[in-house]
Amino acid sequence: DELNDLEHDNCIRSASYSPDGTQFVTVSFDNTIHIWDVSTCVELKILKGHTHMVTHAAFSPDGRRVISASFDKTVRIWDVALYRELKIIKSHKEIVTSAEFSPDGKNIVSVSAGNIVRFWDVSTCRELGETIIRVGNDYSSKHDLELLKSNNIAQDWVKNHVGNFTQNSNHVGLSPDGTCVVRASWDGTIVLWNSETEKKIMLEGHKGSVNSAFFSPDGTRV
Repeated sequence: DELNDLEHDNCIRSASYSPDGTQFVTVSFDNTIHIWDVSTCVELKILKGHTHMVTHAAFSPDGRRVISASFDKTVRIWDVALYRELKIIKSHKEIVTSAEFSPDGKNIVSVSAGNIVRFWDVSTCRELGETIIRVGNDYSSKHDLELLKSNNIAQDWVKNHVGNFTQNSNHVGLSPDGTCVVRASWDGTIVLWNSETEKKIMLEGHKGSVNSAFFSPDGTRV
């Protein structure tokens, strides 16, 4: 219910926690990124710079930076303490659907339309390589990114175990311990799936498409 009080000038596309769970970041089709205090839902800062709809944002593992992806075909890195843009990557030729830091914070992985996944060095913004992942449809590729950035989850696991679970998905993410998957769907539902027991739980209540869903850092909340 608290999310209903968060103010963007357009629909909220994505929301994710900081590593320590004290802040969260939201992005919107109003081209902005908002950082909030978790306990009070007070807005701390609005980050502006993208020239088109922002599709995704996430904190770095140390919580000091935020990375964002946008329809303007860029990936941007922001300083959380100073609330300013640090770096911009303009090499994508299509809209960028998602971007995340690697677990050690030294690299970036980004996904653009067509399921093109690119890897970058954070310090230099130099491209390290790219690949194409064919799982799900072209515009629901965040789940590929979530699983690729997890060191103990292989691409084969995605193909063999996720399968139809990702169809019609806007976003699929992993729990911190890697045992549970959460899916946000076009049909307004959120589904939790335990990969070990294969038990599924459906969460209903949204009146429209659910754009994204994430676990809290301790894995107790979605």
